[in-house]
Parts: sequence; C-alpha cells; structure tokens
Amino acid sequence: MLPRDTHKWDFVPGKLDTVEGIRDFKFNHPGDLLFIATKSGSFATVEYPTLNFLESFKSHTGYCNVLDLDPRGRIDSKALNFISYMATGGEDGMVNIFNNVEMQLSRATFISE
Repeated sequence: MLPRDTHKWDFVPGKLDTVEGIRDFKFNHPGDLLFIATKSGSFATVEYPTLNFLESFKSHTGYCNVLDLDPRGRIDSKALNFISYMATGGEDGMVNIFNNVEMQLSRATFISE
C-alpha cells in the first residue's frame, strides 16, 4: 500500500507507453514540469505536483536514452516567458534540441562513431 502522500501514476493508454520503460527524467528549472524519456523514442511532459499528463513528443526512431535541460534557463523580457532548451539523445545517433516555449525541434545533430 502506498503512503497517503504518494501518487500512484497511471497514464492514458497511447499517450505514454510505460510498459516499454522510462529511460531518464528531469524537472524543469522552476520545478513545475517533469520531462520523461522513454524506450519508445518519445519524451513526455507532466505537470508537477498534480502529475497531469500534458503531451508526448516523438524525438527518436529508437530509444530516447537521455535528456537534459539548458542550465542557463532565463526569463525572456519581451515575452515574459521562461526560456530554456532541452536536449535529447537517442539510440538512433541523434541529439535533438527543443525550445521549451513552443516545444519545437530547434536542431538535430547526427553523432557518428
């Protein structure tokens, strides 16, 4: 039995495939979002502490092995948004860089051996 203050986490089927497994996770700088990298090649965004599922993005053709956030997270004085970048690394040999405002792919780099 879970302690009273522990959330049991259930995702909507088709939104985040937790059966395949979670590879990595990171909180954003303000601590209100959790990013989760999965073996299905996607990363998901979840609100914290409510654990509401926001959305999932396909970022790799193989596993999404690792993700990390830009340590320079800062406020954009014109838009008053918190600006940061997230990089994901995958089994497909790609490093993808997303901007957190639109969650659009900013750059993809192929890593060769």
